[in-house]
Amino acid sequence: MKRTLILLVITLLVAGWVYWMEVREDTRLRDTEEREQASKTLLGVTSGRDISSFTLERDGAETITVRRVGEEWQLTSPVATRAEESTVKEVLWDLEFIEKERTIEESTVTDELLKEYGIEEPLGRVEVETITGVKRFVVGGEAPGGENVYVRQDDGGPVYLVKKDFAEMLDKTVYQMRNKTVIALVPTQVGAIRIFGPTSRAALMKKDDGWNLVEPFEDYADPETVNRFLENAMRLKVVSFVSDTPESYEEYGLPDPYAPHVIEKGRYISVGEGASAGKQRIVHFGDRAPDENGAKVVYALVKDESAVFTLPSELAESLFVRVPDLQARKMIRIDPYALKRVTVSHQLEQVEFAKRDFDWYIVKPYEAPADSGAVRDLLSVFSSAVMTEFITPEPVLERYGLDVPKGSFSFVEGESQARGLIFGDEAEDGGVYVTRTDTPGVFRASLALYEKLSKPPLDYHTREMQKISMDQASAITITRADGEFRLEPEGRLSGISDWKLAAPAEAPSNPLVVSKIVLGLATTTALELVERLPVDLGVYGLAEPDIKVAVAMGEGLEQPKALLVGAVTSESSRYAMFEGGEIVFTIGSDFASALGRELREAAVFDFRRGAATRVEFLAGGEKYVALKTDNEWSAESPEGFSVASAAIEDELLHLLRLEAERFVTYATGDLARYGLLKPRAVVRVEAQGRIAALSVGDMHERGYYYATSNTV
Repeated sequence: MKRTLILLVITLLVAGWVYWMEVREDTRLRDTEEREQASKTLLGVTSGRDISSFTLERDGAETITVRRVGEEWQLTSPVATRAEESTVKEVLWDLEFIEKERTIEESTVTDELLKEYGIEEPLGRVEVETITGVKRFVVGGEAPGGENVYVRQDDGGPVYLVKKDFAEMLDKTVYQMRNKTVIALVPTQVGAIRIFGPTSRAALMKKDDGWNLVEPFEDYADPETVNRFLENAMRLKVVSFVSDTPESYEEYGLPDPYAPHVIEKGRYISVGEGASAGKQRIVHFGDRAPDENGAKVVYALVKDESAVFTLPSELAESLFVRVPDLQARKMIRIDPYALKRVTVSHQLEQVEFAKRDFDWYIVKPYEAPADSGAVRDLLSVFSSAVMTEFITPEPVLERYGLDVPKGSFSFVEGESQARGLIFGDEAEDGGVYVTRTDTPGVFRASLALYEKLSKPPLDYHTREMQKISMDQASAITITRADGEFRLEPEGRLSGISDWKLAAPAEAPSNPLVVSKIVLGLATTTALELVERLPVDLGVYGLAEPDIKVAVAMGEGLEQPKALLVGAVTSESSRYAMFEGGEIVFTIGSDFASALGRELREAAVFDFRRGAATRVEFLAGGEKYVALKTDNEWSAESPEGFSVASAAIEDELLHLLRLEAERFVTYATGDLARYGLLKPRAVVRVEAQGRIAALSVGDMHERGYYYATSNTV
């Protein structure tokens, strides 16, 4: 334990030494390069931070003393006030970097040389306080060539030859050294504003990120107007300093700056940090002053500071903004990133939305995913809505129908309380009366805005009715009037399943049709949301749906709802809903058509076209035969029949592309029933010793022919 304490003490001592000698600015050891550089300079410092004050004294001019106070520079003589930072930096730069061009040791300095160097009757004196002590310099005359001046350290020290920049510091005037910025605050940190003038009297407070008008009444403030006011206030620069100790302020039309309270007369603005604490600058504006360099100016002063100065009249006048111009025209302020909940009510209908992660959901009058685009459109309409007229700051709610609201729009940001708009009676000009929940004023808005509240909940429901991970599906079952069909995945390519027909027979599936079905089921998208909780499903053909589609998922996965497809709409889409669901919607004709089409591979005649050597065609009791020899087709029968090779090849290609509209039966049955016992026509193609035969029977009532093929 004792050893541990000793080690701890040693560690603390080392840390303290490192801080004192390496970190602390006024005591740290300088590295060799810094020390060498400092030795070349007149002042011998390595940083402007080493300087704590300086005094500039020149014959015939006021002595200027500037001192560092905390992180700021203050002018202490001839007047106590803030120093101009840019001018101070110019002086510090010269003090830090002016080098000794030549050194004349004090032992060789004679009275004659002092007179020759202009030291006996100097141009002025410079005194600098640094971390190593106070250093004083007497500034003499110019050296031959005019680029350097003679400077003596103290009254009996050596004489140095330095750049004449050192002497030019003495040319700085009190005006140059004084800070001429009237309001030195950061605009983003300003939290309170007061404007007091004959026609402009207002007080504003910043709440969160928005400005509110609090006097002469409560209302939202226009952010652009407030920002413009702050920009102009921060631009106020002194044109000239009139008097630092005036005998009377009344002669300038100004109040006593040291009065205990703001005098409620004349004109002034007040700008402060935060709501009530922090820095505050109160600027009083007085009478018109004589023009300066052709520019109009007014007298002004800052409360608790004695100096009277002038400011540009036009800029000063821009600060006295009228109350109507300060009022916000926008009806609400919304931060879309902070929104958590939105509620819209119209008459007795109410819709409430909640944001979860980045998506919106309907939570009232029922729970469902919302169409985020529809919610964003709603928010866009209200966030950009502006009042058409401000009516009154102190309303009688009953007069405007606001005691029994006809509608409302409210929202919650983060953990804050709900706020928004309340809509009352219609106004005579076709508008509607509105008030905010967090300000008492009544204003008029467009009736079209009120009508946005009447949008039914179903209009905000997502159009993506159901999503299924089809790559995890184990089967699709489609039930319709012509039977029940089952599709199953076989093999996968880049995560996409190929599908086969598993029932009523095993066979390849129709890829074009099945791909449309799989895509449509992956995200079942509604074209239109028709009705929630329908009373009569028969109206939509959903009491006894034409098609039912069920998707079976892999073991352990949630099973999706079956899709029911009903009647055709006037736009050729079809009504649909989910089994056990609440909403009737429509699906696109392309998806609906695929659900009713043939699911089996549609090609019905299969042979190798290039290997065909004999083609036989029977129809109407006639038989036609063509043979292929040396890549040329010729007629075998009947006698006198001739063929063109190109025409035969075209017909073979046509036969290969032949597709079934529908498979009537998946096994050869009663051929006579379909006119296939004695077919109307037969085509036989011989290729590589194999015969592919297609028979065509009677015509179906829909205009198709029954057919059978030995290649299916």
